Amino acid sequence: MKPTGFSGKPRTKSRVVRRHWREAHCGVPLNDMPRALGWMLEQLRRRKGLSAAWVARRTGLGDQTVRDIEKGHFSRYAYLHADAMARAVHGCLQRVLDLLQHFLWHDYLREKRLHGQEPGWQYAYPWSKNRATPPHLRQPA
Repeated sequence: MKPTGFSGKPRTKSRVVRRHWREAHCGVPLNDMPRALGWMLEQLRRRKGLSAAWVARRTGLGDQTVRDIEKGHFSRYAYLHADAMARAVHGCLQRVLDLLQHFLWHDYLREKRLHGQEPGWQYAYPWSKNRATPPHLRQPA
């Protein structure tokens, strides 16, 4: 005897279940996280049209420290500095990390849709040198 309301088709997973699975399995590896976080902070800073010197003055850090964090050169206390940068640029560090995960997931889906059929395709992070720069973002020679 079938339970009531059973159509015979398996139920699809809810959005929440899919989101939790994606967060658990599709996150940035821990050894790439400093570079990913720095890249996201740099993108947010540039999107708002702020200079590294302005962020440095606002957070009380040195210009070189801001540039090092954006390039992923983290030391012991760099997460405290990254938190200060995130507060100056976008609100808080957790919001920046959530935005990073969201962006990377959609970037992965876009790249897979565009290049997934190519033999030997493997996802490359947007900040890696293996990633081709779109023509409209290239600097004129």
